[in-house]
Parts: sequence; C-alpha cells; structure tokens
Amino acid sequence: MAAAELLGIELVTDTADATDAPDQVVCRLRIGESHLNQGLIGHGGVLFTLADTAVGLLANPPDLGETWVGTSFHVQLLRGAGLGDVVVATAVRESRSRRLQACTARLTRERDGAFLGTVGVQLIVAPPDPYPAASLTGERPATADEPLYRALAEAARRDGHPPPEPANDARVLYDGDRPVGLVAGDYRWTYPRWRTF
Repeated sequence: MAAAELLGIELVTDTADATDAPDQVVCRLRIGESHLNQGLIGHGGVLFTLADTAVGLLANPPDLGETWVGTSFHVQLLRGAGLGDVVVATAVRESRSRRLQACTARLTRERDGAFLGTVGVQLIVAPPDPYPAASLTGERPATADEPLYRALAEAARRDGHPPPEPANDARVLYDGDRPVGLVAGDYRWTYPRWRTF
C-alpha cells in the first residue's frame, strides 16, 4: 500500500486477525499542506484514494487467497475538507458474488461527523497468475533475439514506453528448465497472457 503510506492514510479497523472478511473497514487521513488543491481544500484525488484504500482493504482481507481489483468507480464529493481536518472513510460491502463485489466508502469529517461524500466501487476477482513467483525456479538476463523479449518490447512500444534494454532490464523467468515469462520494470509477460503490475 505504497500510495496509502505516502499520503499518510491510517488503518483504524484491525483486519490482521480477522478469520472472515470484515463487515467494514475504517481508514483516516489528516489533511496536510501536500493534500490541498489550488483552492486550498483537500484534493478530490486524495479523498478518492482514502476511500479506495478502505474499499481495497475490505475486499482483500489477509489470507483471502484471491485478489479483487476495482473496475468502476462512482465518486460524489459534496463538501470539502480543510487543512488539519481528519477525514474518515468507512467502507462497507453492498453485495458479493463469486466474481463481483460492490462496495461503498462513506467519507466524513471526524471533528463533527459532517458528511463529505461517497465513493462506490465495483470490483472483480483478478485471474490467478499462471506462474506465481513461488513456482519460479530461476531467471537469467534476456537477449534481444528471444521471442519473449521481442513480444515484451513490442508491447512496451504500443503502450508508449521505450523498450527495455535486454541485458540490463529484462530477465527471463524459468519453471524448471522451461522459460515461462519475462519481466522488465513494471511489465511482466507470462504464458499465456501479458500483464502489468
């Protein structure tokens, strides 16, 4: 949760010892100077990140064994938060099926309970990685003539990024003696699909 830590978001609800998925998750953030927009109130993106963090923790409790990711967001901000205000995000699950979840985070101001807005999130369960890191047995530098490297370089170009340097940035991943993927920077390519993480 690097973004949450960078912003200073605190987890109020302890989910570490939960045996089941929690009913709600509460996070809080004190609005500092770095959180302000040009109007000197809490930036909407910061408030969204607070709400999204609470929803993410609700949808992905420890030891769940699967990863849920947000695919659709509905943000309604009705009031602002000023410098020094503590904003509380309370995330609750509205519904859950085998592949979909709907969650809502309610944003309030801690000192007076004022309602600031809501963020509704639809989440899907992410497909498992066919080659999780635990099953990989080794890696080596990639060479420019390898099909995996060429596929990775082409995908990076399509995304508007320079292709990785084969020997320095790209590594071939192995499962036993079989090459199963390639990783370079933020890109990871494994059979049978391309994925960023």
